[in-house]
Amino acid sequence: FVGPDLAARVMTPRGRSDLQALFASLDTDGNGSVDLKEWSQTLSSRNANSSTFKALFVSKDKREMDTVFKHFVADRNVAALTWEDFEAACRQHYIRRKLAEAVTSPKGNRELETIFYDLDMDSDGKVSKAEWQNAVFTSEKLLKFFGGATRSEVKAAFDILDKSGKGAVSWYDFQTSAKSFLVTQGLASAVATEKGKAELKAFFNSIDSNQDGKISGAEWSKAVFKRSREVHKYFGGAGQNELRAAFERIDTDGSGSLDWEEFERGAQIGH
Repeated sequence: FVGPDLAARVMTPRGRSDLQALFASLDTDGNGSVDLKEWSQTLSSRNANSSTFKALFVSKDKREMDTVFKHFVADRNVAALTWEDFEAACRQHYIRRKLAEAVTSPKGNRELETIFYDLDMDSDGKVSKAEWQNAVFTSEKLLKFFGGATRSEVKAAFDILDKSGKGAVSWYDFQTSAKSFLVTQGLASAVATEKGKAELKAFFNSIDSNQDGKISGAEWSKAVFKRSREVHKYFGGAGQNELRAAFERIDTDGSGSLDWEEFERGAQIGH
């Protein structure tokens, strides 16, 4: 639910300065952070700052925006959002979008594949975390695909791409992880309206073949294979590999299944 304008603004000095001032206006008690009450009050207000702030998000629904707030908060033990948390979340969103756009472009895909195999110093077909971290400081070609991100942010991006947590990624893993961001963004767009959410809920229920209130990995895979037209309506024409990766990304508790709340939450955040 982070709008593209919000994500892009935070990457420029002027945009960042404007956003920081806007964020500070949310902090009504002046303690340096924004709690959920202050966040909600801003969204319900009709002043100029509130209107500007709300325009930066895809959704304006209070419940969904409360979910976004909780996603932004880095420390789950502290129910308040700092500017640093807010900025970091927006920057990560922008970085992931730029990488996904690059890997889905024929030219960008070819260039990234060449760079990827250049990083594979031991020629084992994979890029290890150490090889990636070395490239962050030696490969300017790699950095250009991360939309102005700092070297530290590009270094941290490896953990996003390495969804299996094995410490190494193949070119297949790299592409799949990058593209899965666009898949979940398609979901986010679908739930941005009540009509879209109702349609998606009906689709969710239709996939749940045993009607236990959850979609298992097997049920998801079956839908991806047999109901591609319906799936692509919500997931932007992504391939089967990206769709399976999106399931794993949304399944934040690693249970191997998704209930509606988890599915909807993943869609709202646009993981």
